[in-house]
Amino acid sequence: MNTEHPDRQDAHTVSLADEEAVKQVLVSTVLGLWAAIALVGVIVGVLFVYLFGPLHMRGVTYAAGIPFDDPQGAIAFLPAFQVGLYLALWAAAFVALGWKRFFAGLALLQLTQIAGLLALQALASHSGLTAHVRDVRGWAVGGPLLIVAAVVNVARARR
Repeated sequence: MNTEHPDRQDAHTVSLADEEAVKQVLVSTVLGLWAAIALVGVIVGVLFVYLFGPLHMRGVTYAAGIPFDDPQGAIAFLPAFQVGLYLALWAAAFVALGWKRFFAGLALLQLTQIAGLLALQALASHSGLTAHVRDVRGWAVGGPLLIVAAVVNVARARR
């Protein structure tokens, strides 16, 4: 027969309320950590665009052969924005994959930028076609996302 007082609990017994409190603390800690890492990614991307964006834009557009018919400046801003987004995504989520994959993805992004701008230049000069701003903006976001996804999936496939 149990001689202990019914209000007392064994030192090894944890109540359901205590387990829920621990879960809540862990979830809030993990979410806070993810938010901090995401903030670091945003800061890295914005700093690149702010500090090195104009220089990078001139370098890539010079390699592709300017001028472009770009009334809103979407094509001119594209290279710096894409690299800034790539850096932000990498810093926020994929730092653990290593520097080789980071630089491989960055080189691939640079190649796609130059190739894409050369294709736009060829289309504009030979057929008079110009890219719509929504297409350029879609490319601006989609390019870095696809490259990061490809680099991450190649890393997972090799593990």
